[in-house]
Amino acid sequence: MMNLIEGLLTFSRTGQKQVEKEEVNMKEFIQMVYASIKPANQDQANNINLVIETLPHACIDKKMFNHVIQNLLSNAIKYAADRNPINIRWQSWQGDGEVIFAIHDNGIGFEPSKKEEIFKAFQRLHARTKFEGSGIGLAITERILRKHDGKIWAESTPGEGSSFYFSLPSNG
Repeated sequence: MMNLIEGLLTFSRTGQKQVEKEEVNMKEFIQMVYASIKPANQDQANNINLVIETLPHACIDKKMFNHVIQNLLSNAIKYAADRNPINIRWQSWQGDGEVIFAIHDNGIGFEPSKKEEIFKAFQRLHARTKFEGSGIGLAITERILRKHDGKIWAESTPGEGSSFYFSLPSNG
């Protein structure tokens, strides 16, 4: 219940909060966030194969963006928990006036028809009894990216994993 309340507060505050951007090395930032959430159980942690390709710097609000990276990494780990190993790969490329970041996993995936629905608050595609969560994490992520003049989208194949993409303006 506390996670739900905290999620609601974060969702509400994110809409009102002023963005304070600074230039950040995204590879180092993702590594730092991962270190704060990786499983304490050493066997579980050793089962995660995290690959972060060379990523560009980006102008972000570090406090807000911590939620973005944490939500994406946590979901990749949670929905691939029965895989051995859990494979997570980060990459990026330059788009037209934007930088696109991607996180790919080998989790359970979801039906492609649900790719818009997952970014709405309280939307869950899988049973609460099987996977913990409040269903608000991706809604917070989407709101934070909009505040950064970016966007987020996803692609997935059930049983094969998911890819989440987000864009940020190239000029910060």
